[in-house]
Amino acid sequence: MTILIIDDSASMRRMLREYLSRCSPGVVCVECSAGEDALAAYERARPDWTFMDIKMGVLDGIAATKLIRNAFPDAKIAMLTQYDDDDLRSDAIRAGAAGYFLKDNLREIESILSQA
Repeated sequence: MTILIIDDSASMRRMLREYLSRCSPGVVCVECSAGEDALAAYERARPDWTFMDIKMGVLDGIAATKLIRNAFPDAKIAMLTQYDDDDLRSDAIRAGAAGYFLKDNLREIESILSQA
């Protein structure tokens, strides 16, 4: 299974990569640090799942999700954020996100990994 992690925080990418390798041995993690690079990273990796941060510098995760889903309608993207906000959750789902998870509870993402 290949997972693309898009987050501007290197420590968050590292923590998620380590978590995923513990709960899904053999998983391959590809990383991207900016929303504006998300589409190119997706094209290269063709991941089974993408975990996308919402708040990033130039291009946020919702806009990056729209770009990826427009180019790859079957892309499985889950937002992974610290913002427990109903408006952001709705915006993410409208953009094409298949899930919305909080960073303080990574165990919730295990449920979607079985869908890959």
